[in-house]
Amino acid sequence: MNLTIDPNDRPRVDPEAQRNRDAEVARLRRARVPFRTIAGRLGMSLGAVQKAVQRNEKRVDALSSGELSAEDVTIAADLGRCNELHRYRLRHFAEGSPERVALADWSASLKYSGRDSGSN
Repeated sequence: MNLTIDPNDRPRVDPEAQRNRDAEVARLRRARVPFRTIAGRLGMSLGAVQKAVQRNEKRVDALSSGELSAEDVTIAADLGRCNELHRYRLRHFAEGSPERVALADWSASLKYSGRDSGSN
């Protein structure tokens, strides 16, 4: 897990590692593993496990409603389900991140098809 420090001196987990950890927490919760046991197994606090469950529920709701946020984008096809604000936010993700690569692929596909995204 790659931690970075934000301006407020709080450690931050990179988005991909966080999604992987959240997926593991969700898998364990589906197996009816208690929160405290998950926290112990994954070396997380109880609050971090609860937040991971909440993020996963929010992601599932977003996927079922059809709209994704910038953090949920993993492939170019996901960008069609993002609103303009989230597409703008993707431009500020780290160069080479999966989200930024998806944005570049999506923009290229629009140019190839003759439509312009207006978000380059």
